Amino acid sequence: MLIFLLESQTQEEVKRVFDMLEEQLGTELFRKLFEVILTDGGTEFAGGKSWRQPWIKAGEQPYTTAIHTHSGRKDAAKRIMSTSGMSGKKGSSFDDLRQSDVDLLAIHINNTKRDSLNGHSPFELSQMLLDEKLFTVMNYRAVDPDDVMLTPELLR
Repeated sequence: MLIFLLESQTQEEVKRVFDMLEEQLGTELFRKLFEVILTDGGTEFAGGKSWRQPWIKAGEQPYTTAIHTHSGRKDAAKRIMSTSGMSGKKGSSFDDLRQSDVDLLAIHINNTKRDSLNGHSPFELSQMLLDEKLFTVMNYRAVDPDDVMLTPELLR
């Protein structure tokens, strides 16, 4: 799971994040890692076809498929975020968070052992499957299972 704080809920801000990732990873690796992107009904993905691939430069062929959904396919991600106490419930705010805070949250979420992964963490499995450069760019690292924290105290 990668988490990015957006400065605004706009297609331009989503494009900025994807452009930054592509620049840091290189186009070939970016295309390999982000073949499919699952989005939600947020305004940053609204607006007909333009929400689908706002990061594609004029004249380029689409190489990534964005799937726009309102279905329950993202329920697992929402459950994970809610266990951290940072689920963005009505009335809560992310205004005091920095990108380094959500990076730390992502590190701990990705290091949580899961029965569905045969007792492994997403981080462990991703190390076997993904290019190491992604971990370097995102500053992601392993966390000892005893040190994983999914409570609001993580960010205090």
